[in-house]
Amino acid sequence: LSTLCHRSVPTPGVTSENIAQSPTDNPDILLAAAGHGGGPEAQPYFENLIATGQPSPMGIYRTVDGGETWTQTLAAFENQIFSAVELCPSDPNIGYSATKLSMYRTANAGITWELTANPWSPSGISAGFPIDMQCDPRNVDRVFVNNYGGGNYLSEDGGESWVSASEGYTGAQVFGISFAPSAPARIYVMTFSGLWRSDDAGETWTGIRNAPEGYDIYRTISVDPNDSSHIFSGQYALIESQNEGNNWTVTWELSTIFGDEITQDSINGGIPSIAYAPSDSDRMYVGFSHELCALNHEPACTIENNYAGPVFAISSDGGSSWSRAIDENLAGVDVRSVAVHATDEDIVFLATDQGIFKTVDAGGTWAKLTKPTEFSSAYSVAVNPDNPDHLLTGIDRDGIYQSLDGGQTWTNSSAGMEPNGSVSVILFDPSDSTVVYASDFFSGVYRSDDSGSTWVKINNGLHSRAISSIVISANGNHLYAGSNEDGMYRLDLNGVPPQTDG
Repeated sequence: LSTLCHRSVPTPGVTSENIAQSPTDNPDILLAAAGHGGGPEAQPYFENLIATGQPSPMGIYRTVDGGETWTQTLAAFENQIFSAVELCPSDPNIGYSATKLSMYRTANAGITWELTANPWSPSGISAGFPIDMQCDPRNVDRVFVNNYGGGNYLSEDGGESWVSASEGYTGAQVFGISFAPSAPARIYVMTFSGLWRSDDAGETWTGIRNAPEGYDIYRTISVDPNDSSHIFSGQYALIESQNEGNNWTVTWELSTIFGDEITQDSINGGIPSIAYAPSDSDRMYVGFSHELCALNHEPACTIENNYAGPVFAISSDGGSSWSRAIDENLAGVDVRSVAVHATDEDIVFLATDQGIFKTVDAGGTWAKLTKPTEFSSAYSVAVNPDNPDHLLTGIDRDGIYQSLDGGQTWTNSSAGMEPNGSVSVILFDPSDSTVVYASDFFSGVYRSDDSGSTWVKINNGLHSRAISSIVISANGNHLYAGSNEDGMYRLDLNGVPPQTDG
């Protein structure tokens, strides 16, 4: 917006997100999409608007005198943020504007507007916030949109319907990956633009973000180890699909398990960590984490936690019914990772902002283990499937620590890693426990061939080193990695892609 720095803005206190200039002999006609980020500092302003019944200043503004004066021609509703606007080069009377939810079209250069779609994103996909729009100079009904937290989308009918145009797009931010051991070619991936499913080991993807009204599929995905069509996700609540994500039902809400003492506000985002017991797939454990903490953003997860715990639930029937963990030792604990003993479903370890916790009675009582370091905010924990006394944990900005006595004592086990790493996931190879994989949010993926004592980088082919999640197939042949800004990667350790008939 530097070209407008000496001209008036559409309205005080509202940010111009995107500007379109009429591609005619009259360059003084401009449209501006005006919105606001809506951070905490803006909340009193919005609350006052609602309380006094004033219309929102956010929307589309038009000037015919090069920005000296502006007129609001489209007002936002429910404080939606207009972040993109475009006039078509072949016919400057035709134009488009958009929020995260709504798409509009004008036939008179922005004087009046028609709602063409709400929501406008393709089915099963969260569009994100529009960054830029481009109208095809050959066809005014054909328009592209690039979105923050989404991808690229195309309409060929004047903005009424949309399809994904992101094939080859590498900007996806991945938060979680999961698949059933029985079907390593069917993989589910959680991104900013929602949940995606691939049935061919990542060659093609289908958007399946279509949660029940009032709920969301948010940052977490976990697949039933015995049924690749049965999946769980959620935010503040746990939602479930029995048919590959095509339809969802609400399994339970926080109030169902924890009562009125737990609210959405009290857990600030409520991102669940979901784990199945290897020895009994009907046994499930779910712990909640602060949203920003789960996404590896600091220092949000260390500001007095802002939690009203314990926020931990257990199911013994595959998710049909749930009970809560009530041990006061878990009060206020932020659960980032859950690891279950390989042969005893009652033994569980938690990686939390306060260190490592352990239960031997399926969540009835919890013990806080010795801290690996003085400041041991743990992001990940893994149990050796062949030796339950052998634990590995990833400590925020301090690499990996290991214990050989069930968590009583710890030693640094980061040899070969870049210093000050934050290890988000640690995986023992299910076919050979001497082989371990780890993902660092800053330096990529590592492999250990001595049960986690020393490490080597295996980043060949990775364009991004900010790896947020990794999963491995049951036979140890296929390793998937999700990056923070560069989409998904797959490493075929046996040199052969996963079969798609599983």
